[in-house]
This record gives sequence, structure tokens and C-alpha cells, in this order.
Amino acid sequence: MHTMSLLGPNKKQQTTSEKIAQALKEEFEHVKTLSELFTILQHKYISWFNYKLMIKLVGVFLPKNCLLKRTWSSYEEKLKDYFINSGGLLKDADAVQFGVKGVPPGTRVMIAKVDRDDYTLDDIFFFRRAIPKGLDIPEYDLYFSFVHDGSLCLGYLIPEYLYSLLFPLTTKLQQQLAIIGITQLTCGEDKYNLREYSKKEVKHSSTDIDICDPLWYENTSTPLHEAAWRGLKDEVQWLLDEFGCSTYRCGLHSWTPLHSASYGGHIEILQLLIHQYDIDPNEGDDNSVSSIHMASYKGHLFIVQYLVDTCDVPPDQPDNSNNTALLYSAMGGHSDLVEFFIERNCNTSQINCISASLSLLACISGELALVHKLESLHLFSPDSVTSLGQGVLHYTCRSTNEKSVELFKYLLNRYQLSTDIKDSKYGRTQLHIASWYASSSVVEYIVSIQGNETLLLNDNGGMSCLHHACYAGMSIPAGIVYGKLMAQSDAPYVKIINNTSIKPNVDFIKRNERVKMFSSLLKKVSTRPNFDINATTNDGKSLLHLAQKSGNILLVKALEEYNIKSTLTNDNRSPVHYAAWSGSTSVLSYIISQYNLNANDTDTYGRTPLVCSCRSGSINSVKYLINNHNSDPNITANDGMQTLYHSCSNGHIDITKYLIEVQQCDINKTDNEGRTLVHHAARSGNFDLVQYLITEQGLSPTAVTKNGLTALHYVSLSLNLSLVKELITTYQLDPHQADSNGKLPIHYAAESGDILLLELYVKEYKCSLSLTDNKGWNVIHYSSLKGHTHFIKHITSQYPQYISLLHSTNNDGWVPLHFACKSGNIQLVIFLIDDMKCDVSARNTRDSTCVTFASGSGNLDLVQLLIQQYKLEPLATDKYGFTALHGAAQTGNTHILEWYNQECSVEITNHTSHNKYTLAHSAAYKGKLHCLQELINMYQCDVNATTTDTGSTVVHRACEGGHAPVVHYLTSLSQCNVAAKTSNGSTVLHITCQYSDSLPILKHLVENHQLDLCAVNDKGMSPIHLACSEGRLNLIQYIIEHIPSSLELPDNKCGRTGFLIAVYFNQLEVVKYLISKKCNVSATDDEGSGAVHISVERGHLNVLKYLIDNNYCNPNATNHQGRTPLHLAVAADQFETIKYLMCESISSL
Repeated sequence: MHTMSLLGPNKKQQTTSEKIAQALKEEFEHVKTLSELFTILQHKYISWFNYKLMIKLVGVFLPKNCLLKRTWSSYEEKLKDYFINSGGLLKDADAVQFGVKGVPPGTRVMIAKVDRDDYTLDDIFFFRRAIPKGLDIPEYDLYFSFVHDGSLCLGYLIPEYLYSLLFPLTTKLQQQLAIIGITQLTCGEDKYNLREYSKKEVKHSSTDIDICDPLWYENTSTPLHEAAWRGLKDEVQWLLDEFGCSTYRCGLHSWTPLHSASYGGHIEILQLLIHQYDIDPNEGDDNSVSSIHMASYKGHLFIVQYLVDTCDVPPDQPDNSNNTALLYSAMGGHSDLVEFFIERNCNTSQINCISASLSLLACISGELALVHKLESLHLFSPDSVTSLGQGVLHYTCRSTNEKSVELFKYLLNRYQLSTDIKDSKYGRTQLHIASWYASSSVVEYIVSIQGNETLLLNDNGGMSCLHHACYAGMSIPAGIVYGKLMAQSDAPYVKIINNTSIKPNVDFIKRNERVKMFSSLLKKVSTRPNFDINATTNDGKSLLHLAQKSGNILLVKALEEYNIKSTLTNDNRSPVHYAAWSGSTSVLSYIISQYNLNANDTDTYGRTPLVCSCRSGSINSVKYLINNHNSDPNITANDGMQTLYHSCSNGHIDITKYLIEVQQCDINKTDNEGRTLVHHAARSGNFDLVQYLITEQGLSPTAVTKNGLTALHYVSLSLNLSLVKELITTYQLDPHQADSNGKLPIHYAAESGDILLLELYVKEYKCSLSLTDNKGWNVIHYSSLKGHTHFIKHITSQYPQYISLLHSTNNDGWVPLHFACKSGNIQLVIFLIDDMKCDVSARNTRDSTCVTFASGSGNLDLVQLLIQQYKLEPLATDKYGFTALHGAAQTGNTHILEWYNQECSVEITNHTSHNKYTLAHSAAYKGKLHCLQELINMYQCDVNATTTDTGSTVVHRACEGGHAPVVHYLTSLSQCNVAAKTSNGSTVLHITCQYSDSLPILKHLVENHQLDLCAVNDKGMSPIHLACSEGRLNLIQYIIEHIPSSLELPDNKCGRTGFLIAVYFNQLEVVKYLISKKCNVSATDDEGSGAVHISVERGHLNVLKYLIDNNYCNPNATNHQGRTPLHLAVAADQFETIKYLMCESISSL
């Protein structure tokens, strides 16, 4: 039976295999049920730490038992998190907390000891693989059941049959164990002193630690995938024969066994799957990553040759991130494969979705030999840069290759490059990138050139090298596989297309290297006079926040040595939010207890740490917060979203199922935009999750949001071609259906940059590239806004008849070049101007120029290019007098303001528009706190300066934008006049209630500055009237609780109470709330009109019906002119209202 092959010794051990097989057979003869099987396995054959076999067996024999699968999955994650974050010196790992007491019967304790007390996780995982090899049983997974403090002493629980196979140890085995550093091995009465065999210090190699592979989750997502990945042909054959081809056909995000076989380099399994089971060698995962891409990345030339030559797989087919097999082979650093694809005439000029070229991806491999190969073929370009402006040195700094420092030195000297070059988007130097990727050798080399002081220099976001060094995580607008391969190997999460968070496999060894590097950097700079352990980034993140987000307790402990404090970010997020984001329960538990923090505090957006856990993909952190801290999964944030929406929008099916099936969360609620769970799941691109919600939970696949979006619109942003086809084919969603703004699915595809999806819409569904939405935007406008050079080049080369779209304007006069400048992609801008002859001097209907848009992007290189090379006016004004400086201030790009001040001698302090909007007004309105602080502190901008059109001060604009941190900062300044009124007599309370919906701002102004909630402006309106007109229910609730009399307060102009104003502006939810608070439903305004009159006059039949159907108002009431609602309806020709009122009037009479 298959269980015997899993439990028994290697079949090659012929001397004992028959005896052991017989012993196993006798032992399992009495087992009649699956329950009995799992009982004997758990209690006799499986040590408490050996969870993998149990998970395999559950997956094979009980695939439909969701509860059991969920239990073992949680068990696996809990153990993994426990050993990642228990620190370098693990205290005794207590088996009791995992449900195991004592030594199970039929097992023996084997203890391996190493004479060291400075061991780390690197050592632990090394020995996990090295000890079985040393015992000549490399196919076994031996898991330690405890680790003693003070020495590396690993205890194992091994079954009797394995004991009889191993002991007594032969001299050969003793020597092999000694070579890997084991000094003593004990198992019961058997005790071996191995010191006499030790000759040299053991050299640890991470090459065998496949547990750190970036695509571990993909390749172990089903038993068949893992067997294919590991090259277990017999097991592959057995699984296919026993369960059929379809059972395990699709793994995580449609990863197939063919992907796993190609990734593992097992051509015999590849051939079996293709020829015997008819799996298509061209089949891709959810993001169209195929087997040839993975074989290329891993360097399996023989598989690539077989796929191309025998299976006719196109060698140049891209995935949805626009990576071809050639680019993947460069990423992997494989010169032979790169040469193979070049010989097959593959496109060597191919760039992917972020404009990364062959040269850049060769650099990320860290392989100098590959760069030499490209140089010899005249294909290496040292000037290559991505859409973010990162060049060959930046990409070399991303490499995890230990040899990357040699490549860095070579490029630096060979091409006379500078280590001070910043990327154009974020202002990050090579040292920032190397610190971010924990490339310690490169960091050390650059610091040796530039000195320790450079470690404290900030990028445009206020992040120093220290901030980067303690933060493992990134955002890349691409597909899942490419995202994982490009991210730091120790990142606990990666944001991909649509800001969807995916859960990568954490490289424990790299995590440990990061801690060592970070501790070293702290020591280097801690004595510098400008060193501040509590320094924050522009958005208020401290080193503690970033360490929490990295999910690394050791980073936190390194910071604690310097007495770091717990603070809130600009968005009121505590370290708990960021710990939850990492998904680590260990880090969560530690930060909450160590700093005595509240696990349920909300940020500015009303989101609790539980939301972050749901985004992270860690079901254990979700359970931990709910079970240990009573976190409420049903709390609704300001945007109307609950935790369930976040698990769906990030594609986490296990968390979604837990919240629905265990926590009984409401699946039928919609958020403020009317989005259902299906919309959010479609946005994530998770095929299985969408299917689960539709088929198992009965949600509608055709639901439409308030703005007319269907699931097809959302999935068109996700890079999932197969899900798009499924929604169109199976659920009959229309690829030609526009949302309420006229935006089509093909426009969303253009926004995502997905060329394959574009081709599907154009060729299969006959969608036209020239179609525009209601604002006049076409596909070129949308792709230009996102900086998709590859997408636009594809259109110009494959659809030359649409080249004229490059010069088309939308309704506001924007051309694609304007959007390209706004995106900050300098390569796209140059392509449009130089190659496509777009007019660089073009202005939109507002008279804004390319320089203004480029300033807003933050790309200083682009601003300089437009001014210096293309001779554009640096400070051209639009028709309202706004310039590029306003654009820079609105986006917080202080480095651009600094450049204008220093290089163009522009006065920053009094730089205003025609209506006297200063740069401080612009920064405050957009919530750019760091920029505002610099404008006030460095350039002495006046916080009380007023605009000439509305009389607004800077704090008015901050309230209008709804930015609580900015308001808090401004009102803390002694010179700020918090009581100032605009030209129509509105206070900051009026502005807040009318424009921002920010309860934190309102509470702060009332409770800390004692502003009058009953004050009226020149229009006779108090704050509650404005809140009722805008439907701001949270503000209305606060005002009434604070001043109950405001419930019946009439305005000074028409005599309308808040209730009548809510009726006037069709705010039905506010009407319902005010009625629940016992407001006077019979109130009338100065003309004697009541709620029914006003609702008819304004055409709000829904409000009228609610009031009359619930007997709140009399349908025959008269105003001062003696008119009933029916009179008013007849006068206004409101036929539906007349019909309804006639029925109601007759009924009441």
C-alpha cells in the first residue's frame, strides 16, 4: 500500500525491506477505517513536529474534509512561525502546546549534539537536512522535537523500524556525522562520541534547503505537484492511476504538475504527463506562466529543448507580466539558455511590464559570466533602466547571489558608473536597494567607499538605509510568480497587481542574514551625531513599524537595545497593524505584550489590525486576533468594507472560508461602492475563490456595483486570462458592457498592461481599440497613465492603424504624452516624443504642460529632461495660475521643490496661483504632511494665508481634504488661527462636515479647540446641516450625541431642520437615523413645506415612499399655500409620484 512506501525505508535497502514491509503489514492489518489509520499514524509513527506526512495523507485520502485540511494547514503554519521567530537561541520547544504529551509509544529519542552555543536558524535548517544525509537516509525528513538552550542539542523522535535500520552506527556513518559537525549522538543505550572523527569546521550549504524555495507553495500545493517537483516518478504514476488526472490537475493559482516537473528538472515526469496524460505543454497558470518559463528560470536546458523541439512550444511566448522564457533564463543567470533562445531568434529587445530588459534581469541574477556572454553578443546595455528609473547597478543590488558584489564592482569600473545614482521615481541609491535586499556584501563594499554617514541619507520618501534594511516587503504591479521571484526572499508578503497581497515562502537563512546586517549597520551609525533611533519616514513609519511589517522578532529586539519607542504613523497605525500585516502570530503576540498595545485600535480609515491580518494571508494571525484579543471580524471601516472583503480582494481563500463558515460573516453585504465579495475576489484574480463564492455560497456572478462595474471589469485588472474567459463563457458576462462612466473591460486591461488580455478582447471578442469612455479616454490613455511602455509599443507595432490614438485627446484635452509624464516613466516619454513624434508642447484644456505632470510624478530626471532637452518653460502657468511647483507640492515631492529653489532660483515661500493658493495650501489639501512641514519650517510659508476665491487658510484646506494628521500638526502650531472663517463665514467645522467625512478631525477640533458646533455660516447653515446634506452619518451621530438640541436646530435661511435637509438632498439613511432619534417628522420650513412636500419638489420618490409607507408623514398635508404633495407632483409632471400619491390619498381618505 502507498502508506507503507511513505513510512517504510528506501526501497534500495534490500537487506531489510522485506522484514520491515512485513512488520508494517502486520501492524496495519487491524486498521479498518481512516480514523484508525490517522490515529495510529499520529500516535506511533509521527513525531509531533513531523506534520508533513499527515498533511499529505489528508490531502490524498480526505481531500473533501475541509475542517481536517484547515486544522493541519494551521498546524503547519503555526510550527513554521514558531521556529522562524523564536530567535537564534531557541528555548526548549514545548511539544505540549502542539497537543503532544510525552514520547509516543513505539518511538525512541535520538539526540544529536554540536559543541556550539551561538547557533542560528541557518544551522538548525542545515542540520535538518544534513543529519539524514549523514545517516545515509537522505529521503527521510527528520524533525527535531526539542532544542536545548545553551548548546545546539537536537532531539528527534524516530520510529522503531528506523532505529533498527540505523543502530548500531557503522564507522562510516559516524564519520559522516562528524564531518557535518555532530560531536555526540545518543539514542537510548547507544551513545557515540564523534569528536575523534572531527577534522575541520563544517561549511554549511543552503543549496539543499528546498524549504526556502520561493515557489515552495506552488510546488507543494497538492501531493501530485510535490511528487513531480521532487522527481518521484513512481508516486506520480500511483497518484494519477489512483485518483485520475483531474483530481490534482490544478494547484495554487492554476499551477500544474507540469510546472512542478519543469521547475524541478525532471524530464521523465514531464514526458509522462504530456504523452500519457495529455497535459498541454503550453498550459499556463493564472498569469500565463508556463512550463517553459519555469524550466528556463531554473536552467533546465534539456527540458527547454524538449518543449521547443518536440512539443512545438513557442520559445518567445510571454506571460501576463510580459516576461518571455529568455527573460526568465536571464533572471536565473543561465548563459547556455540565453544563448539557446538567441539562436532561436527570440526577441532580445523584449521588456516586461516594468520595463526591465534582458540586461537588467541578467544583473539581478548576479552572474558575471552571463553579463560577459551578453557583452560578447553586443546585447548588454549598461544604460538600461526600468520604468522606475533603476539601472544595472540597482538591479545587481537586488541579487541574492553571493557573487553579486563581484558583478557590482565590475560594472562600476567597466562602465565608469557612480554609486550615487538615484532611481528617478523614489530617489533610491544603490545602497538603499542593497540594504533593502539585505545584500550585505554589496552594502559593505559601498559603505567602504562612501563612509558610514551615507547610511543615514534619505530617499524621497524619507527612508534611510536603516529603514530599508529592516523592511522586507515590496510592491510590484505584475503577476504572482514574477512578483515572488523579484521580491526579497525573506519578505512575509508581496504586493502584486492591484495591490493584492500574496504570501511568499520566507527564506529563513536570508532573514537571519538581514538581522546580522542590520545590527552591524546600527552599530556603525549609532555614534553619529545625527543618528535618531526614532526617525520616521515621510508617512510617519519608524524602524519599529518596518521591523514589525517584516515579521522578524530579532529585528525588533535589535532595535530595543537602542530604546526605540512605539509611535503612530501619519495614518494612525500602530506597530500592531504592521505586525498583523506580516502574518506572524509570534510577532503579534510579542509587540502587543512588550509595548502594552491595543490589538483593536483603528487607523484613520477605521481599519483594525485584523484587517491587516486578513490582507496578509495568514489564517493563524486572523485566528489569533479573534480568539486571543476578541477582534471583531464584522467591524466596518470607513469605506464600508469588513474583514471578509479584504481576504477576498487579496485572494486568500482559506481565510475567506474561515470567516464565512466558522465566523459566520455576512456574505451578502456590499461596501460603500456597492461591491460584492465576488467583485473583490475577481479583483484578486483568484479563480478558485471566485468559483467558491459563486458555486458554494450562491453569490451572483453578474452583480453590478453602484458605478456599473461587473466582475469582468475587476478581473480585467488582475492579469488572469483564464478567469476572464470563465466569466464570459460560463457566466455570460459581456465584454462590451461599459460601467456607468463608459469604461469597458478592454480599458481595464489596458490599465493592467496585459497584452495577452488585450489580444483576447481584440481578436476573440472584436473589441475596438478606438472606443472611448465618457471622459474620452481610450486604451492608450489608460496604459500611458500606468507607464506601460511594453503595451503601447505592442499596439504601435501590431496595430499600426491605431497609431493616431497616440495624439488623441480626452474631454479635458489630455494627450497620452501628458499621462506618460504623470506616470513618471521617462522611457515612455522619450519613446512618444522622439519615435512617435508626439507634441511635447501640448497643453490640456486647463493649459497645464508636461512639466507640471512630470513634477507630480516625482521624477526629477524627467522634469530636467523636459526643461533642458526639450526646452519647456520651467514655471509655465495654467489658466488658474498653478505651476509645476503646485504639482510637486500636491504629491509631496519636496526634492523637486528643492531643485527649483536651488537650480532655478524660484522663491518657494510666496509662490501662489491667481487666487493666491500657496504651495502650503496644495500640500495640505492632498495630505502631504512631510512636504507641508518642510514648507513651513524651511521656507516659512504662512499657515494663515487666505485664498482670494474662498478665503480658505491652510487648515481649511487640510480639513477639506480630510487629512487628520495634517490638521493635528497645523492646529498644534501657535501661529495657526484655528477659528478663522472662510469668505462665506464657514469655520473648519463647516468645512469638515461638508467635504471630508472625517470624524477624527471633527472630534479633535471640538474637544481640543472648543469650536462651536452650533455656529452658522453666511448661508445660515450649521455643521449638522451640512453633514445632513452630504449624508455623513458618522458626523451626524457625533454632533447629536455631543449637542442633543442640534437634532431640531433649523437653518437660518429656510428654517429647515437637519431632517428636512436630509430629505431635500435624498439622504435616506440619514432620514432613517434621525427618525430613530425621535426627530420631529412633522417639522416644516418657513414656507410650511414638510418632508413630503420637499421630497416631491425634489423628485425623491424613494424618500416619499419611505415616509408615507411607514406612516411617518401625512400624504395630504398642506403647506402655507394650501398645496398638498399631489398638487406639487402634478405641477412638476411627476407621473410615477402622481400615481403613487393618488393611491395613498384615496387610501387615507
